[in-house]
Amino acid sequence: MIRFLATLLLGAAFGIAVERMFPQFLPHTPAALQNAAASIGIKENPSAAAANYALSGPLSSSIKAETSKKYDDALKEVFAFQQAGGDPFVASLRAGWLYYLKGAYPEAEQAYANANRLHTGALNPVLGLLNVAEATKDGMKIQRMAEAVLRIDPSNYRASMLLGSHCYAVKDYHGSAFAYRRILNLYPDDVDARSGLAWAAYYTGDSHDAFAQFQTILNIYPDYPFAKQGYKLVAGVNGGGALAR
Repeated sequence: MIRFLATLLLGAAFGIAVERMFPQFLPHTPAALQNAAASIGIKENPSAAAANYALSGPLSSSIKAETSKKYDDALKEVFAFQQAGGDPFVASLRAGWLYYLKGAYPEAEQAYANANRLHTGALNPVLGLLNVAEATKDGMKIQRMAEAVLRIDPSNYRASMLLGSHCYAVKDYHGSAFAYRRILNLYPDDVDARSGLAWAAYYTGDSHDAFAQFQTILNIYPDYPFAKQGYKLVAGVNGGGALAR
């Protein structure tokens, strides 16, 4: 029961923090589901309702300390939880997250690696290691951890985008294009991934594909940064053409 409560509390805290850090990666609730919720009496904006509950459980003090950015206090509660017989995977994962928020990246990496050793097939420790690699701007680790994430979750958006960006930065344009196409297979309307693909295609010498990708972007988002620049650049190579507006 304690492990179950701890996992719920950890998940809640991690979810809230991820939502604050990466709102652009989180899906919005479809209108149909919003209407369905309203039809059974669920308010459209549940956050506006008065909170009538108190956070409790073995990691509640850690979570409360985290919300106040008292990361050392939050970590002390995690260590106390583990010493009292708490789940070592939960403790390692949460310690990694708190060290990451604190900016103690070597300690965060060590904690996430320990969680990964405890459950080698779990996704969150590898995502944590990817976050640390990105925070430290370690290109090789970004590539390695993004690929590790994709071995577990081949459709992971964040890992695919970071891999595409890293490959582009090191001039591996074929690898970059492959990563961006992986995203576009699932999200054909994603102009960020399509822009990455367009430029990667251009630098691989595939001007026809680059031209088509830039044109598609401008049809969706006429003022997308660099799309007009790229379109003009490849339009001459492809014999000109009317610039999308």
